[in-house]
Amino acid sequence: MSPQILGFFSVLHAIAGATDQPDVDAPVAIGERWPVIRRGERAQISRLTRRLIRERDDNRCRFCGRRGGLLELDHIVPWSAGGADVSSNLRSLCHGCNSGRSNYRTEFDQFVVPVTHACDVCVATWELNYGPSLHSRRFPDAQKVTAYCGNCHEVRFVTDPRRLR
Repeated sequence: MSPQILGFFSVLHAIAGATDQPDVDAPVAIGERWPVIRRGERAQISRLTRRLIRERDDNRCRFCGRRGGLLELDHIVPWSAGGADVSSNLRSLCHGCNSGRSNYRTEFDQFVVPVTHACDVCVATWELNYGPSLHSRRFPDAQKVTAYCGNCHEVRFVTDPRRLR
């Protein structure tokens, strides 16, 4: 198995945080269908998370670049194949691109920057102006995660993983 495919699944495990991972010994080649390892109901993705993902993607389809119109959320690693409902595994696609993709692996299947409602800079600014809030936990020594901030509309760091969507 190639190191590139192993690296892909390592990133999936580390970033997406999915618990049911596709079998690493049976990688999915581009153009092949992802294996179905779960079925049934899944939790709704919140409106805030949906809005932040569309903002992060500049209200464009990540495949064809079409702007505006009805954009759908697409799982990079399909939910049925063990993909997580986290923003680093979700992207905006137009209906045509999402329908055409189905659950086939494509060359565009790369994880994206996760989203947050407030980065560490925004939280610190809030604290200076208004005092501590529910989201004011920052961990200076923690691992910094790059994320799109829905407050300042910048890609910045987050040290509290609970703020990631």
